Amino acid sequence: MGCTKANEAKPDESRFFVKLFGGAKNDRAREILSLPNGGYAGIGYTESYATKGVSDAFFFLLDNNGNVTTQIGVGGSNGNSIKITPDGGFIVVGDSIEANASTSAYIVKTNKDGLVQWRKGYRPSEVSVDAVIKGISIQNNIGGGYWLLGSSEHNNTSSIFITQISETGTVLRERLYGFASTTNAIATITQNAIGDIAVAGTVNTNNIANPKDMRVLLTNRFANLKWDYAFNKNPDDVGVDLQLLSNGFVLLGTTTLNDNSDIVVTRLNEVGEATLSVSIGGEGNQVAKSVAPTEDGGFIVVGNTEKPGTGVLPQTDIYIAKLNYNGEVEWSKTFGSSENDSASVVRQDKDGNYVILANIGFVTTEMCGVIRLNAKGSFLK
Repeated sequence: MGCTKANEAKPDESRFFVKLFGGAKNDRAREILSLPNGGYAGIGYTESYATKGVSDAFFFLLDNNGNVTTQIGVGGSNGNSIKITPDGGFIVVGDSIEANASTSAYIVKTNKDGLVQWRKGYRPSEVSVDAVIKGISIQNNIGGGYWLLGSSEHNNTSSIFITQISETGTVLRERLYGFASTTNAIATITQNAIGDIAVAGTVNTNNIANPKDMRVLLTNRFANLKWDYAFNKNPDDVGVDLQLLSNGFVLLGTTTLNDNSDIVVTRLNEVGEATLSVSIGGEGNQVAKSVAPTEDGGFIVVGNTEKPGTGVLPQTDIYIAKLNYNGEVEWSKTFGSSENDSASVVRQDKDGNYVILANIGFVTTEMCGVIRLNAKGSFLK
């Protein structure tokens, strides 16, 4: 009753880059990309813009100032990963709950505006009919088409799959990797200049004294295994992200000792040898989320850190740290509201600034947020 019909609102041009977007229900952002001509594209989870059922994969576009230009559901039930395609559109992978209650990986190809061009469900041919299938990450293949990374879970055992698909979603090649009777969780996939495919995640060792290790495996361009290594900092380690360097990879994980968790950053050479491993964090528990190499040879890291004094079910703030080449922390910052806030991903854009995708909590819902900082960690204006 108090609203007028005249809308005098204008896009925010302050360039103070802390922006929220989403709808009236729960919306969560998972991955963001800087676009060649400016602005950003991303994917996540939406209840506000679900086209059918409870939730959809959430596609969004932001302009240079972080103002939303598009936010829509593109089907499935959740979006996990997005890449720009050679034609200027996007390829998305996530999960979909089918009519028979089975869960499949969900692949969507859109144009530059998010209009769906094709969508397909995917289940590896070798898995059980009642296995739970999840689509985790997708990567452009240097020879054309895409590499899809996902997990298959069945009877307390899980495997990872790497599947090559064509530009139109046709399955060309698929491989399953795992250790019998163990949980093999995965986080991300990337490809180097010669076509080798690297995957990061976690392996459950079934060892009470050392239950989990960070894991990285490398295959050739035909998805045949070249090496598969576990990395151990403390008894309980979880691998969450892997990014390509000019001479290897940077692996991000969470390491836990005596119920206290920190973020661990590990630099690997081309043959999988660790040349650097450092733990970072402050008081309370820190959980790693995303890492990116920086122009100066260091790393930018985001994660979550416990809010002080939040009790048995601790709430979190967003934690960000800049490391130099030697793994020394140059600066760190914590951001958050009075509710539960969490980081999803961090990237350095073409201007040398840091873009952080986050989920901002309210009393009963979550919204998506994007924050941009300069090289010193200060908000851009």
